[in-house]
Amino acid sequence: MRIPLLVRGRGIHASSADRLLRFRKVLKSAQRTTFYRHSLSHAGLDTSQSLRELQSVEETLPRLPVCEPGSLPPQRRTCRVSASNLHNPLPGRPAITFATHVNGERPEILAGSFSALILLAGTIQVERALIVITGVREGVLTSDNRDLLWSGFGVPVFEEHLGLDGQLIAHECEAHEGLHLVEQNAIWEEHAQGDLLLTSLTDLEHPTLRLRTGFSGQIHTGECECGSTQPRILDLRLRDPSLRR
Repeated sequence: MRIPLLVRGRGIHASSADRLLRFRKVLKSAQRTTFYRHSLSHAGLDTSQSLRELQSVEETLPRLPVCEPGSLPPQRRTCRVSASNLHNPLPGRPAITFATHVNGERPEILAGSFSALILLAGTIQVERALIVITGVREGVLTSDNRDLLWSGFGVPVFEEHLGLDGQLIAHECEAHEGLHLVEQNAIWEEHAQGDLLLTSLTDLEHPTLRLRTGFSGQIHTGECECGSTQPRILDLRLRDPSLRR
């Protein structure tokens, strides 16, 4: 289900300098962990001087090994997601209500995980749209999920993908042609056979470097029908269910 393209824009791109600065901060945090210490030393990234000398994120990443989710240390934290973490997909930025905070009103935009939203299907009316929160832990929105939500609510569905720290790393626009990457928050890499790797540029508490997500997809750099030139992930799907965190 699509909605008319009412607003066209070029998208907001993070500068290379800003991404490099954020990447250095994440690597600095990773240096303090026992988990990344050996791989950073092997890559020659274990000193403050080595981080200051970095010239490019893209040239540095291949020096680091791919991280398997099963090898990551446990993360004991609860990420609280607020409306400020999300991308408002509609013109005029109507209010976003979370599925856990519905109190009999008719929300303009209702947000939540697929499991939280589907429990409300047929019990409340939503005025304009749904935001389905997905992520490395939650998985992706399937076409069957999308059809069920459309049947239950009758409004457009937008997928928004969050990192392990609850920050937005990709979102769907009104064209519904893939997920736009939030370049200032994360780096996505298309690895062997379409496997997607994730590096967080925001998570300083639990650094995430070249994490194999278990998702497949293609990173596309052409202009979107919405007018944005932000890179997009096309055909995002779950490739390896065993990698769910």
